[in-house]
Formats: sequence, C-alpha cells, structure tokens
Amino acid sequence: MVQFSIKKSTPVTSSQKNTKRFGFTKIPKWLLALLFVGVVVLAYGAFRYVDKPDQLTEDTTPISQTSTNQDIDFSPATEEDKADIDSRKADLGNTTQPTTPPNTLKTVTPVIVGSSNSPVSVRSYVSGVIESGGICTLTLTNGISALTTEGEASAGPQTTDCPELSIATVSPGTWKATISYKSTTSQGTSSQDWEITL
Repeated sequence: MVQFSIKKSTPVTSSQKNTKRFGFTKIPKWLLALLFVGVVVLAYGAFRYVDKPDQLTEDTTPISQTSTNQDIDFSPATEEDKADIDSRKADLGNTTQPTTPPNTLKTVTPVIVGSSNSPVSVRSYVSGVIESGGICTLTLTNGISALTTEGEASAGPQTTDCPELSIATVSPGTWKATISYKSTTSQGTSSQDWEITL
C-alpha cells in the first residue's frame, strides 16, 4: 500500500516571490536613477549629433602652410657671425641700468622753543632724532626779502639741539620764520609767523 505524507510548506515572503518569479532580486532605486540619467545624457548627445554634426566632428581640412623665401642655415657659425654676436653682447652690456633711488631720509620735526627781537634770534631743537653734525637753518621771509643763517646741531639727551640762530639786521613787520634741519640720515622743516618789533 502506498502512503502519502503531506509536508507543511513554509511561508514565502514577497521578496522571495519576486526572486522566484524573475530570477533576480529587486534593483535598488539609486541604480535605477543612475541608469535613467545615463539614458537621458546619451539621448541628448545623439540629438545634438544629428542636429549639428558639423560642430561635433573634427575638421580634417588640411592647414595650408605659406612658404617663405628665407631658408634656415644650419651650418656652423662663421667668424663673421661670431663677431656680430660678440658686438651685440657688448652693446647689451653697455646699456645704462636704471639708477637706484637715493636712500630716503628720515623725516623729523624742528621745533621753535623761543625767540627774541633784539637781536633777532631763534632757539630750537629737532625731535625724532638724536645726532650731531646736522645743519639747522633759520630763514626769515616777508614776501620781499629772505634772510638766512645756519649752524651745526649737537646731540642732546633726548633730542638734537640746534644752536641759537641770530640775524643782525631785520626790519620790523610780519615775517615767516622757517627752521629746517638736514643731516646724512634725517631732514625736516617747520615754520611759523613772527611779528618783529624793534
């Protein structure tokens, strides 16, 4: 006698159904999106090629070269050529190079600290530098005449001191007093109006 036995089947999930039905698993969405973009790009390229093929294909028209009458001489240089080259080198060596600008002097400020009318004299110092050997110059101008005197400065404890600068003959009136200072390292000028009464 033949006996039949019925086996209990296990439940089948939806993913297993798809695998069994089509023979592969479900394709991820990102891969489908990538394939779609690729197809769109290929379709656009094909459309552009069909629409304007002359812009996408390489121009194979040969480039015409114009011939010149000058021939290049590849033979070694002659003595005349060498002399010409040497003279050109000498000319290049003799060209005047631009001169470098002189060293810029430090800007300082002369300061008038006192004055007197009889005789006309000015006491001053220079701030911003301490040195000896510079020249202090007093210039008086009134629009008609200019009077000048100068003296050598000396180094003080905190400034450069100008000697007392005097001018013997000055007519009364409004004068412009200008103190200027100049040395090998510094220079500066300051001025003020001065009413001279004798």
